[in-house]
Amino acid sequence: MNHSLNSVEKEKTTGDFSIVPDLSAWMPEKKLLELIVTLGQTLEAARFNFSVAMAEWDRDRLRKLIALVVFSCAVGIYSFDKLKRRLQSGGHPQSFWKEIDCDPGLVQSFRQANRELIEECLGKACLLVWKMKFGNWQTKSFSQASCRKTGFFYRVNPALYAHIASEVKRRLNEAEQSVNST
Repeated sequence: MNHSLNSVEKEKTTGDFSIVPDLSAWMPEKKLLELIVTLGQTLEAARFNFSVAMAEWDRDRLRKLIALVVFSCAVGIYSFDKLKRRLQSGGHPQSFWKEIDCDPGLVQSFRQANRELIEECLGKACLLVWKMKFGNWQTKSFSQASCRKTGFFYRVNPALYAHIASEVKRRLNEAEQSVNST
């Protein structure tokens, strides 16, 4: 699968609740990474599952690793090396990458052990990016007047929520398949 998408391909959608393959089409990449890092910081450290190899890692480093895994799914890059090159070429802080630079196999086992947390964080990122892009959590074609009339303006449309949950699972499954096929 080719993950170098042009701007037209990034914006393609197939319906009212479509999520672009690369969320950086809807939000600048640096802002997207900042958002995901912030979401990662809200996760309770007690919920992390990590291997013995990560036993000496502090909470902040584990949160950054979750942010890195979530970011990779958000932009549709599942190869650790490709993600590293993208972050380095995108002007992201070298310190961010160096602090969590580790064996791709370790990242894969971490992703598998923390799938629930990663799904939660990626789902929140998708919802927030959607809200910033379209101004509400309804369909793109919903008018604000109809949202106020039905009382849904401040709630997430259940169909959108279900679509995002499905998309998050699809992206994590694709990440697993890409690792298993190499």
